[in-house]
Amino acid sequence: MQLMISENVKRLRRERGLTQEQLAAAIGISGQTVSKWECGDGYPDITTLPVLASFFGVSVDEILGMDAYLDEKRIDEAKAKTGAVFLAGPLQNREIVELWRGLAREFPRNDEVQWICANWLISMHYTVHPEDLTEAVGILERLLEHSNDSERRNQAYALLINALSALGETDRAIELAERLPDLSQSREATLFGLRTNLQDFNDRLPHVREFAAQAASLLLQPLQMLRIFAQRGDCADDAQFLKLIEVERALYELIHYNDPSGQNLPNFHSMLEILLASFYATRDAEKTLEHIEKFVDLRLQMPRPHGSGGKGWINTAIDENGKATGDPVWEESPALTEEQIKQLPFAEPAFDPLRDHPRFKAAVARFIEGT
Repeated sequence: MQLMISENVKRLRRERGLTQEQLAAAIGISGQTVSKWECGDGYPDITTLPVLASFFGVSVDEILGMDAYLDEKRIDEAKAKTGAVFLAGPLQNREIVELWRGLAREFPRNDEVQWICANWLISMHYTVHPEDLTEAVGILERLLEHSNDSERRNQAYALLINALSALGETDRAIELAERLPDLSQSREATLFGLRTNLQDFNDRLPHVREFAAQAASLLLQPLQMLRIFAQRGDCADDAQFLKLIEVERALYELIHYNDPSGQNLPNFHSMLEILLASFYATRDAEKTLEHIEKFVDLRLQMPRPHGSGGKGWINTAIDENGKATGDPVWEESPALTEEQIKQLPFAEPAFDPLRDHPRFKAAVARFIEGT
């Protein structure tokens, strides 16, 4: 633990509008001594600490920084507990929401706590608690009023825009979104420009791949929308949509050529396969089934933690205080619930005509078994 005496003495003195000399005179020491405390060149002795705490109307623990340390420890324990129950289900997830809601009330000026609470409230909207969106909007608006952390502010803006959109306040969401920097001024584009000015040309390749991957991922959502327009007949022809898919596929293969993790390509390709399957669903049953089977094959190829080959995750036992009580262990994941199955990509209405087809049933069953 790091003592925070110098920061706390300076903060408490300034909050009360005092000079170093005024504080020194009030507690019977020299102004030079206060200056040393605030510069970190010395600390109050054991007899002075209670006098200092009494003058400011705080505890000795607050002068030392113990309160901040204990608060940080509680927040870290809440994070650990959150990670331990994240996959446990809606009931346990609701308990986590209540945990962060309580911390958000207790630490109204802690940007991280406020953001995590809002994030959980918004995520619960997608299950059974749409009213949480309004609470999340209030939290994020207050965070934006007092936060000076540019990164956290950007995250809060993104969450707030999503929440407002989900509430149907589209005009307000668009107004906020228009305040954000365009792609050419984004962090990723700026870093790409800086990193590609490296003197050693060979050092540029990883940064080129990283930025290209980010740019390629941005194309997925427009492609999904184009698929809908193509199904409605609003595109010039199907070939236009299919050409875009092939360009996207080729771009991603180039970016992740010899990808050391082996995970990005099957993951991305599977997304394209289910996109193509839904595109063909109203046109060609055979092609639809082919793409669904490819989607399942790719998903089941994705690497498992520690080469387990099974389905599940690495878990660590956590006690009621959020502390680890043992070594990490591999846990088999439970079977998908009916509610989770309804949210799978195959649940899209476009696939309704194929639901009784043996190949469709076999692909879905294989996916559920391996997930």
